[in-house]
Amino acid sequence: HSMVTAKELVNLRSMPSTTNENCVILGTLSNEEVLQRTGINYEMGWSQLDYNGQTVYAVTSYLEVVK
Repeated sequence: HSMVTAKELVNLRSMPSTTNENCVILGTLSNEEVLQRTGINYEMGWSQLDYNGQTVYAVTSYLEVVK
């Protein structure tokens, strides 16, 4: 699994959606922080991340892999 950081500031969501009314923002990821990516959906453009033991989702294009 990759370690990823944010290009700018990324919302960490409870589900991979920006439109679902049940989706809540659980936190944000800045480019000074690093999270582990546990899954990726290339077609939909979402990454699944581990956020303090919680599964969250972020838009893949806003993330970059930490080298």
